[in-house]
Amino acid sequence: MEMEIKPVTRIEGHLDIYVKIGDEDIDVQIKAGGFRGFEKILIGRPIEETPLIVSRICGVCPIAHYLASIKAIETILGIKPPEASNTLREILELGGVIQSHLLHLGFLLFPDIVNNDKETSNIYNTSLFKTLIKIRSKAIRIVEISGGRHIHPFNIVPGGVLRFPSRDELDAIEIEAKEALKYLSELYSKLSENIKRFIENNSNSIVYEKTAVAALSSSTNGIAFYDGIIRVLDNNDSELFFHPDDYIKFIAEEPIRYSYSKKPYIVINGVKKPFRVGPLPRLLLSSDIPYDISKDLYRDFKSVNRECSLNPLLYNLARLIETIYCFEKIVDLVDKIRRISSISRTKVGLREGEGVGIVEAPRGLLIHHLKCNRNGIITYANLIIPTAINIPVMEYDIKKIVRCFIDKHYAKEDIEYNEVKKRILSLVRSYDPCVSCATHNIHVIKH
Repeated sequence: MEMEIKPVTRIEGHLDIYVKIGDEDIDVQIKAGGFRGFEKILIGRPIEETPLIVSRICGVCPIAHYLASIKAIETILGIKPPEASNTLREILELGGVIQSHLLHLGFLLFPDIVNNDKETSNIYNTSLFKTLIKIRSKAIRIVEISGGRHIHPFNIVPGGVLRFPSRDELDAIEIEAKEALKYLSELYSKLSENIKRFIENNSNSIVYEKTAVAALSSSTNGIAFYDGIIRVLDNNDSELFFHPDDYIKFIAEEPIRYSYSKKPYIVINGVKKPFRVGPLPRLLLSSDIPYDISKDLYRDFKSVNRECSLNPLLYNLARLIETIYCFEKIVDLVDKIRRISSISRTKVGLREGEGVGIVEAPRGLLIHHLKCNRNGIITYANLIIPTAINIPVMEYDIKKIVRCFIDKHYAKEDIEYNEVKKRILSLVRSYDPCVSCATHNIHVIKH
């Protein structure tokens, strides 16, 4: 028996899913389409153009690519930006995470988590949806002030920033964040209730594969979006920590013959293992939540996770809690930036070298690895994308869903196609894949 879901709807990019059910095995292929080739586009370009080029990889998460490449460039050139500059960058990064999370919750996932008996036109006319969009507009304003514009920012440059926000602009960031928190506090109960019902209705008693999880982590084991070390929790509960510059020792990539994406794996004791990244691993690996609202909600998340551990549908609840956490941290960072010296830039000089820049994109760990010659021309570029990291795990998860339906119906011929398709789509959307970012691999066949 064969199933094909083509295309996967309400995600970013072009994705098809192919499932072949054999007598003894289930083969799942997630086919990411639309070759992009940014790793080759960068070769031969001046190093200062890199952040502006990579931010064009995607209109959903341009900020993460932008900042990761700047961090890689600063490592190459041996630059340490001023503290105030890093603080502003973190505000920009958090704003980018928020607007992506709310785009997913408000547009892509929303029809799945509200009552399915409503017409789509009515779904998008509810006060819940309108409030989500109002909150997202506040994140957009924060990104505009800190980054220069909200789609492809330009204010952050190697060595620092072009300009700091004025006092009035910092006040505006704080006001937008506090107003957003007020709205989120009011709608959290209703929205989380919808998400929990969605998880319950779509879980179908499936026990998902326990895999390794990875995320950036602060020195206190808190959530880190802009800077930190990489923390990995293996599927046997052993821990691994490594510095971003050492990623190549622990993360391996393989091409996929049926997809334009690559498959990254974590290498632990010489063994390659699939691993998860994104909002769910970030919360699972965090033990220090310093802000009042998100700390309380984190307890709520842990209680739900105990009932359905590592269920991918939990990504949606984690995404909502992270949104609140990010707004709380922005308020904290604005207060911090007011108290430190606003030196805008460190002097920049060219040299040959290589560097790695790692940030937490909305969908998880994002790695930019660059090399340049002494004239500042890019000679090598490798980008490891969170969606690509999650694809092997998503294929495992889809196998679990199909196997569960086979066991339930006793024969693969009795499987209800539409019901399986619905479950698979709910799972894939929960990962919020960004396929345009992930399609960097191409195969050339010689005749």
